[in-house]
Amino acid sequence: MSKQNIINDNGIITVDTNFVRPQYNASHLILQNGEAAFIDVGTSNNVNILENSLRENNLDNADVKYIFLTHVHLDHAGGAGKLIKLLPNAKLVVHPKGAEHMINPSKLIESSVRVYGKNLFDHLFGEIIPIDEKRIFVPSDKDEIYLSDRRFELFFTEGHAKHHYCIFDEISNSVFSGDNFGMSFREFDSINGKISIPITSPNQFDPDEAHNSIDSIIGYRPKYIYAAHFGQLDEIEKIGAVLHKFIDEFVDIAEKNANEEDTLQSIHSSLQEHIKNKLFEHGCSNIEEKLNNFIQTDLYVNAAGLNYWLSKNH
Repeated sequence: MSKQNIINDNGIITVDTNFVRPQYNASHLILQNGEAAFIDVGTSNNVNILENSLRENNLDNADVKYIFLTHVHLDHAGGAGKLIKLLPNAKLVVHPKGAEHMINPSKLIESSVRVYGKNLFDHLFGEIIPIDEKRIFVPSDKDEIYLSDRRFELFFTEGHAKHHYCIFDEISNSVFSGDNFGMSFREFDSINGKISIPITSPNQFDPDEAHNSIDSIIGYRPKYIYAAHFGQLDEIEKIGAVLHKFIDEFVDIAEKNANEEDTLQSIHSSLQEHIKNKLFEHGCSNIEEKLNNFIQTDLYVNAAGLNYWLSKNH
């Protein structure tokens, strides 16, 4: 087992896709009676890491039955087309509002290239390969899917994006939250435990639905949550309460900066100062350095999402 991949007693492996940096972006590999499923996959650039995780667990590519995409943002779904070509028995499970973008990813690619530029896009995401519609399963809200005798319940959570669902895993009593339970990086762990920060990226962030998503996740009373950024979380109700408060505070920051000349920059500056104070209260050390090195891009993306929400709702 490579050092970057962590397995627990319930056959859940957190696979570090090494996107951007270590311990930033996770795929989760689930093992059950010789069958396997991936939950989120990262980008085309890390497909070899996912294949290696199978080999490390004495599995063949043909043992993978499902690729679950919690949502179709390219840091989690960009590698699905390349990966599924290597997995002869796998079905892609994707939200009804995301399926069309997996069949024809041109809009996803165009919007991302506008944000990143062609060179950086190619570097970050690699090739985005379309997926044959025949290999896609589109679930309904609360659908159940079995991996061998292991029951998953998929439930729609549209706060972060309208094409998002989460997965309740009965055997481990866990929820795979994608981006709907925020980003929780180990660099911000302290004596007070773990902290998670909402992901309010453009262009579908909805604060009411974000609150609903958190409540839906907590409503399953999971022992653990597995976040796409990054890995296993416990103390669910405590982290959830902080997330709820963060969302209200983020919205308040956006509204207070609505009339500034450069609204986006003003939101970003206020957001950074607010998160700095919250991390200080949480007992984090070297906060300035960690903000700059680990989540500066995320803060810009969050600010852009809040600015977009503001423009559509005020």
